[in-house]
Amino acid sequence: MGFFHQNGSITWFYAKNKLYLYYLINTEETRGGIWLELDFKDNVPIYLQIISEIKRRIVSGEWPSGSRVPSVRELAQKFGVNPNTMQRALSELERSGLLYPERTSGSFISSDPGLIAATRREM
Repeated sequence: MGFFHQNGSITWFYAKNKLYLYYLINTEETRGGIWLELDFKDNVPIYLQIISEIKRRIVSGEWPSGSRVPSVRELAQKFGVNPNTMQRALSELERSGLLYPERTSGSFISSDPGLIAATRREM
């Protein structure tokens, strides 16, 4: 048995130790939503699952090179995790060079096509 919760543009469904998130995207370019699945009982830590999901979005072009990454709080809410968990995932991505911080502006996705291609090959 699971539970279902909706809060504005985000819908949560929890069942069998997995959290399923669906959040709506309503911009001029995109209308619809995205499903995300995090497995809390999996042997893979949540922050590593988040890193994998963000890498997938970057290499697929869903999050284009040079674009601004949403804030830690916004991403934590969308992923349904604690902001500290999200910060850990983003810090690891910054260490790898896939993201880079800009003071007072937030984090951005690397514009290095070689790095993104290498990330795509390792996935």
